[in-house]
Order: sequence, then structure tokens, then C-alpha cells
Amino acid sequence: MPIAAAAIGAGTSLFSGIMGAHEAGQAAKAQQQAAQKAQQTIAQNQQQALGLEQGMWGGLQGATTPYQTTGKLGAQGLAGLYSKGLLLAPWKQQFQAPTAE
Repeated sequence: MPIAAAAIGAGTSLFSGIMGAHEAGQAAKAQQQAAQKAQQTIAQNQQQALGLEQGMWGGLQGATTPYQTTGKLGAQGLAGLYSKGLLLAPWKQQFQAPTAE
């Protein structure tokens, strides 16, 4: 009878080991799938964020174009007046700061 008990114990132990190994493999597979899904989600979110930033940048560039054009034309006009001597005649007086009286 002790041999039978030992055989039953060994069989049960072997069966438990096989089942444990199978369950560990299933758990590892589940972790791998979860990690891959997380990686895909992160990549999608990064692409969405990049698209949003590019859209905002493009909108900002378009919104400031009229001001950039006006500034460029104004600077060209001032440069033309200055080169002809029509702007900023030489100052020949002593500066006198305004005072509150």
C-alpha cells in the first residue's frame, strides 16, 4: 500500500506540474498580448498628437501671414524714405524732457 500511495502522490505531483506549466504559459501569452496592445495604443496616440500639433502650427502660420506681410511692406517703405533722406532729419537741438508743471 505505501507504494500505491507514493505512485498516486507522484502522479498527482506530475499532473500539477504540467497544469502549472500550461497556466504559466497562458499567463505569459496574455501579458505579451497586453503589452503589444499597449504599444499599439501609444503609437496611435502619438500620431494623433503629432497631427494635432501640425494642424495648430499650420493654423498659426496662416493666421500670422497678414501681419508678416504688413510688417515687411512697412519696413520696405521706411527703408525707402530713409534712403532718400525724407525720414529722420538730423536732430540739431538739445533734448529737453517734458516736465509736469
